[in-house]
Amino acid sequence: MCGIAGLFNKHDIPADRELLEKMSSRLNRRGPDGEGYYTEGIFGLVHKRLSIIDLQGGVQPMFNEDRSIIFVHNGEIYNHHELRRELEAKGHKFQTHSDSECIGHLYEEYGMEFPAKLEGMFAIALVDQKRRKLVLVTDRAGKKPIFYYSGLSGFRFASTLSALAMDPEMPRDLDLQAVWDYMSFLSIPAPDTMYLGVSKMLPACIMSVSPDMEYPDSRIYWKPDYARKTEKDFARAAALLRDSLKQAVHRRLEADVPLGVFLSGGLDSTIIASIVSRLRSTEPMKCFTIGVNDSRYDESVVAERNAAYLKSKAGRPIEFHKKIVQPDDFELLRKLCREYGEPFADSSILPTHLLCQFARESVTVALSGDGADELFAGYERYRALNLLATFDGLPKFIRNPMLSFNRKFKTGAGERSFIGRFHRFLNVADAPPEYQYHVMISKCPYPLKKSLLGLAFSDFTPQQTRRFSTEMRTLSSAFGRVERAMEFDWHFYLPNDILTKMDTASMAASLEVRCPFLDREVVEIAAAMPLEFKLCGKQRKYILQEAFGGYVPVELATAKKKGFGIPMASWLRGPWKKHLQENLLEGVAINEYELFQHDTVEFMIEQHCQKKADFSYPLYLLLVFELTLQENLKE
Repeated sequence: MCGIAGLFNKHDIPADRELLEKMSSRLNRRGPDGEGYYTEGIFGLVHKRLSIIDLQGGVQPMFNEDRSIIFVHNGEIYNHHELRRELEAKGHKFQTHSDSECIGHLYEEYGMEFPAKLEGMFAIALVDQKRRKLVLVTDRAGKKPIFYYSGLSGFRFASTLSALAMDPEMPRDLDLQAVWDYMSFLSIPAPDTMYLGVSKMLPACIMSVSPDMEYPDSRIYWKPDYARKTEKDFARAAALLRDSLKQAVHRRLEADVPLGVFLSGGLDSTIIASIVSRLRSTEPMKCFTIGVNDSRYDESVVAERNAAYLKSKAGRPIEFHKKIVQPDDFELLRKLCREYGEPFADSSILPTHLLCQFARESVTVALSGDGADELFAGYERYRALNLLATFDGLPKFIRNPMLSFNRKFKTGAGERSFIGRFHRFLNVADAPPEYQYHVMISKCPYPLKKSLLGLAFSDFTPQQTRRFSTEMRTLSSAFGRVERAMEFDWHFYLPNDILTKMDTASMAASLEVRCPFLDREVVEIAAAMPLEFKLCGKQRKYILQEAFGGYVPVELATAKKKGFGIPMASWLRGPWKKHLQENLLEGVAINEYELFQHDTVEFMIEQHCQKKADFSYPLYLLLVFELTLQENLKE
């Protein structure tokens, strides 16, 4: 895992080494083990290395045989041994044992089709000097980010927006549509960023750009097909899934540095840990979990029980590492806002980063269970979509009074309470069926968003974020509202939220995190299964539980999913109340940028702190936006 950045200049101006060094300085945590530069002619690349494979020989940038192709790579190529054998048979010469070196030779052999040969997580930047072009590639799931912009002087890119912002020419005008979308989704959906004219690459994207091109040429080279259901026999599908996931785990165990596994109280990470624990070895498997002093959110006791179960079945020693943490350190939030460079308001990034920090004390690589919820219907909202279909069919004399009462009902109950969840369910039910999923995943309701907008939005007519709902219907290959939602989450929620969170949280701790559930073969198998294999009555991730019966404690099949949350509502009323008031009411977003209405924000804080309403989501997203602006203004 590493950090990359680069540029090419127009008008035959030589690449600026000083600018590359400034960009590199903002990637130190992503790559603390080494630094490499390439500047020749108009092109420049920089690579910050976190050493994982071939510690001595894997220095980047790397070259092909005649040094006409130069590239840097952030991530891991899991099938590099097979690719090396294939390429050597075609006459290519390798100089190192690094997984990255196959990239340049693949490009030589297959041109712009080369990403289809790669299995792994990656962000790649490749300079083709003969054709005078720069090629950028992201992995299929979008684990590794690339931000970019094209300006008067040329083209620039980097692993983080904060690194890209070291270029003084980078546009700084806020994209009000992106701000509007962020208020719904807690993150800014790719390809947009918080700045007009600055973009981030979509997953599974290959892009080429050269000095004589006005715009980058990009295309999507892969996506899962939910329409083609080939795995219709449950027992065969379960066996295929079990074998494929085990192979995916095994591929992700190669490292020349210590490796461990995240272990929570949930099914996904326990399956991954169980697969690793059954491999015969004298090397201990290190498992890491954290806990918080709030039983509603703490999974560490269950994780400890899961570890005890793994020990009883293991083919190797098991080391269980547990730490109780306090995620309410306000400076930690500020640090993460600075690391990413644009607003990201999934609050679970705080405990996720603390888990990564804890693991990094012992290992450099960790395996995670990310991706299983989107692939195997793990979220409660998928079951809620089925319940909504039933609610929509109720007679109007029952349905309408309930909805009418709910519109007037105000609750200060927490988001995980029964009242809070039922209130949200009725809010979703009140929307037209085609927009219900949009309302379900939006964290700031439309009327509240409108009341929050300040003078900066006076000449702005926001495009409804419901356009994402339209895309979900029109661009989806899936059938039925639940599978369309799952496919949408693969393309939208997973890369923009879950994987952004893990990349930011782990890289801020200089830890590489690998996700076996995001293996291409596992994804394609999951997409080819009927929905009833995944969502069976009240049981979510049904086939995953059946495929790995005996690998995990039987209690996990019926355990209530907690997720990796924190008590944000109570923090904003308690230890963060003063920070909330000072940063929002006296901050730059309201008083300088005039983005939000002072009176509306003040009212929300008052209502929330008095427990007359639960405004934790909108208040937190406003707080993160303010802190991000503050940190960016320091540059």
